[in-house]
Amino acid sequence: MKPQVTPIRLNPDLTVVHEGSLVKQGALATFRAVRFLLAQGKKAPGLLQQAVVDVREAWQESASSPKA
Repeated sequence: MKPQVTPIRLNPDLTVVHEGSLVKQGALATFRAVRFLLAQGKKAPGLLQQAVVDVREAWQESASSPKA
């Protein structure tokens, strides 16, 4: 008697990672958060420098303004 070989079909739902998978959504959220934080970090030196200039100007203006 000869053994009969029959192929077993794989469930395509289990072999393919779907676009809406939890892992992919988590990774995308993490990467977007990192990119956002990097962009904000690049703005910080400019904002800090502007704050220093504003405080310096306010200090100078307060010295030259008439006293009440």
